[in-house]
Amino acid sequence: MVQNYTAPHILITVQGDAWTSTETWQFGVRVIPTNVIVTDSDCQNLANNLAAPTQAMFSAAALKIGVTNRLMAIKVARINEDGHYPPDHNPGVYTYPTPIAAPAGQAGLPQATMCVTLLTNLPRGLASRGRFFLPNTNLIPSGDGRITTVEADSIESLVRTWLLAVNASSEVDAIAVFSGLREGRTAVVNRIGVGRVIDTMRSRRRSLAELRSPLNL
Repeated sequence: MVQNYTAPHILITVQGDAWTSTETWQFGVRVIPTNVIVTDSDCQNLANNLAAPTQAMFSAAALKIGVTNRLMAIKVARINEDGHYPPDHNPGVYTYPTPIAAPAGQAGLPQATMCVTLLTNLPRGLASRGRFFLPNTNLIPSGDGRITTVEADSIESLVRTWLLAVNASSEVDAIAVFSGLREGRTAVVNRIGVGRVIDTMRSRRRSLAELRSPLNL
């Protein structure tokens, strides 16, 4: 599908694997660049500068991600109005010399994850909100089917710190929600939210073999 973004921008993608490298995961945000003309060097510098804050968020026990997850790389790419890389563009990629292991804890379910909602000043419609999904969570809901307020707030605080680091980068003017539908629309993100209900992302368990042991009837 052809996109119709309002302007060229930058896509930041955090990448990793899980379950002894059987599955992969990624999440990311789009940002308005500081300069109208973004170079490949700008993308590489941004990827390098985000390595430390991304590792700090990923390594925090309060993020409650499954112990089998590993942080592998950060990719920063220029995106044209049509949703594609510009011709001859080489995205900036920071690859951790050694994959960053998740904190000790439980593995959790492959498809169970926490959703981060990106909010703007638009009350509804195109670019009013966005979202991304963290690596699978090891949180267990309480009797009402939800995680605690303390757990949700802790995740929200860690993600907020990471997003502030993104916004503080010299190559970034602001994190934004970009909609490429219809005429396109862009809105700056000014709030985030993490709910108390564990979400489901089935694409996080596409490669795990079920290894059935059928029984004859």
